[in-house]
Amino acid sequence: MTESIRELRGWLMVLATVIASITYASGLSPPGGFERVKTPMLDDPKRPPAASGTQMLPSLYLASPARCRVFCYANTAALALSLSLILLLGSQDLRRLARVKALEILVALDVVALLVAYLAGAGSFGDLQLVVCAGVVLVVPLALVAMSSRLCGNYFWDEL
Repeated sequence: MTESIRELRGWLMVLATVIASITYASGLSPPGGFERVKTPMLDDPKRPPAASGTQMLPSLYLASPARCRVFCYANTAALALSLSLILLLGSQDLRRLARVKALEILVALDVVALLVAYLAGAGSFGDLQLVVCAGVVLVVPLALVAMSSRLCGNYFWDEL
């Protein structure tokens, strides 16, 4: 295996591991944390006394159930894509994977899912701030990738 392939594998493994760590942590502790809310009392003798009357819900869900669902789906997708990328990077034939664009597609989808989760989890943003952040977070990286491929003619892994 050439040095450039080893270096590519190392950097992609770091990227995938960092994204997997971020998404795992944010799945366990969603943005805004949790809030205790009162629930209607049910006269259920099977229910433990400590659980009656209150429930812990994510603050993001209380602020916007739709954004909470988007956050959960995008966060889960980013975690699954990162874990898939880690498993693929364990493959010995990284050169073939790079040629079929599997790595390029997985990395792009992984980063986009992480960015969507970030936008959905930014619960304190108003509508205008959310649109501006979405433009910056989604459009700028995609534009940079498109510009770099136009200027260079190809991606660095196309040479592997």
